[in-house]
Amino acid sequence: MKEFSLESLKNDTEDVVGRVKDTLFGSGSGDGSGNSNRKEKPEPTTRTPSMPTKSTTDDSVSTETDSKTTKAPRSTTQKTTDEKPEKSGTKTHSGSTGDSYSWDYFEGSGVTTPAPDSTTASPFTILPAAPTVPPTPTPAATANSSASTSLPGGAIAGVVVGAACVMFMIAAFVTMKKRAASQRRDDPFTRRHMRKGGIWDDPLLVAARIPLEKIRIQELIARGGFGQVFLATYNGQTVAVKTLLPETAKDMTEINALFAETKVMAKLEHPCIVNFIGIAWESLSTICCVTEYLVGGDLRALLNSFQDNHTRPRGYDHDKVQIAMDIAHGLTYLHSMEPDILHRDLKSRNVLLTSHLNAKLTDFGVSRERSDDLMTNAVGTSLWMAPEVMIGGHYDGKADVFSFGVLLSELDTHLMPYANVRNSSGRKPTEAAILQMVAVGTLQVEFSRDCPLELLTLAHACISVDPKDRPTAADALYKLHLVLKTYEDQEVTL
Repeated sequence: MKEFSLESLKNDTEDVVGRVKDTLFGSGSGDGSGNSNRKEKPEPTTRTPSMPTKSTTDDSVSTETDSKTTKAPRSTTQKTTDEKPEKSGTKTHSGSTGDSYSWDYFEGSGVTTPAPDSTTASPFTILPAAPTVPPTPTPAATANSSASTSLPGGAIAGVVVGAACVMFMIAAFVTMKKRAASQRRDDPFTRRHMRKGGIWDDPLLVAARIPLEKIRIQELIARGGFGQVFLATYNGQTVAVKTLLPETAKDMTEINALFAETKVMAKLEHPCIVNFIGIAWESLSTICCVTEYLVGGDLRALLNSFQDNHTRPRGYDHDKVQIAMDIAHGLTYLHSMEPDILHRDLKSRNVLLTSHLNAKLTDFGVSRERSDDLMTNAVGTSLWMAPEVMIGGHYDGKADVFSFGVLLSELDTHLMPYANVRNSSGRKPTEAAILQMVAVGTLQVEFSRDCPLELLTLAHACISVDPKDRPTAADALYKLHLVLKTYEDQEVTL
């Protein structure tokens, strides 16, 4: 047998380590799933794992192919020491020199080189055991498992672009929130301003609110200086919807005026007052007042048709007296409220008609509850305005009675107030000149020669310069009732 040397031990050790590495990593003994570092519990026997038979030039080393025993070269000068195998799955080999060495072969656990027995002397120097070489972890099997561990340039560019997009979105979101907050501070149509204006906590408005989404606008039917009226439907009913003009929809003065009109109408319920249905809004700029729709149009349009088509003569008939009495009914109702309500803009445009020519008062945009102090604001349309209102004096419900007297002139002549007035040169005077003459009592509206005496007397009393000489709305209603009864009696006899 060939003598065992240090060089042969080194060669054998390197060869064993190399074969174990080939078995573990070259032949795919790992599971290939990145779990090659996982140790499996060894069998509680002294069997060593099976390896291919090693043939070397040193015939003093023999390896059994059944992996039961591996004999190391032994020296004839040394006695054999008997050792029990360890229970860790490690096979211990003793040589004739008393030296022993062992190695472990666990799946994925690495290899331990032979180590000398510390209790037995050796005739040659044994190198320290080589350190355990941990296996390189096998990466998980992925589509890019063969790629370099460093990120490629495309991936880095993608990360940079993605981060830039995220930062841009965050900046845009913050900017949008700041802009919205700034608009809420500057916009007078936010919930805060609506609450400040009283729309949220006003019991009349809250009780009268209806869903805006249930209103279906159809067409524009009227337009004024500050508002417009649309034909619409609500819950299957044809209605009129009054809104502010686009150019005045953000004017807080006009918004407050629409609120005031709505609050007045919400209190009223009378056959001679246009029926109020409700108020709808999403913001201050979308507020709309919903009322019943009257197919007869306004009184001014009816009188214009009489004048243009000559379908009705001047003077009074039963229908005209009925219209006048309906207007007086509405005024009496307003003035009987507690506190009483002044219309302050009574004219033929603000009287609507049913298909049977029943009249109803509308447009309470400048209407106000009369306070203990008499009003002094000059409001209304100038041609129907009472003298005390023109000069900025104190006024009360008698100012509405003056406007009613002017309206009686319209029913009689079919003309606008002061339409035939001419100055000394034959020209129509300016409106300011007309108002000045009316204020001092030198000019009054005209009546036709066909006007019945009872109505003419009543009309002249209503347009008296001194409010004390004017009748109340209730007095005018009573006298009109007597006149209407006369017309009805005449129709019966006919």
